[in-house]
Amino acid sequence: MNYLRHPLSFLLEVLPSSRGVVLEFSRYVYRPQSLLDERSVFSVALDSISEDWLMEMLSRLSPNEELAVHSKIYIDGKTFHIPMIDFDCSASELLEAKKVAEKMLTSSVSSTLKFL
Repeated sequence: MNYLRHPLSFLLEVLPSSRGVVLEFSRYVYRPQSLLDERSVFSVALDSISEDWLMEMLSRLSPNEELAVHSKIYIDGKTFHIPMIDFDCSASELLEAKKVAEKMLTSSVSSTLKFL
């Protein structure tokens, strides 16, 4: 796996480097079309996360497990959310998302949206 292409590498670039930053993750078993999944949620201090940490976590996963980074982060005990979008969807779903976004945003902002 190329660490620089993983979403976590981007988060490490944009989040403030501070001992007070904690990220939330989960290990889960993906089941298509399921509302519930087997999930174990855990938190890790930002200063403990590195490429080696990620590779170690990925190596510990069972063949059917995934590692997710959540949008929820904690900075000095306060909860924040990182805006994230899952782009693993069909073109028609992306077009529908664009229509919804256009209704919610002003025309000047929505005209700059690009969905490839």
